[in-house]
Amino acid sequence: MKMRPEGGYAPRQRRLHWIVAGLVALQLVLGLIIGATQPADHGVVLWVHAAVGSTIFVLTLLRWRLRRRVGAPSLPDGSEG
Repeated sequence: MKMRPEGGYAPRQRRLHWIVAGLVALQLVLGLIIGATQPADHGVVLWVHAAVGSTIFVLTLLRWRLRRRVGAPSLPDGSEG
């Protein structure tokens, strides 16, 4: 069952992509905070970092499942794939 517009990704695919991209950016910020603070101050930040990482993992599995079900646009002419 194909549910994507011709020549592009489905809106759900784009939305999941940007959610994961935002969460990865958050992970980078959390990593910088962890690196700049003392270990005694890491408790909550490490918990949030782990929770966000787990969320990214689950959303990535959903993206993979959605891509297998909906598909992806064809490569442009002249591209190798």
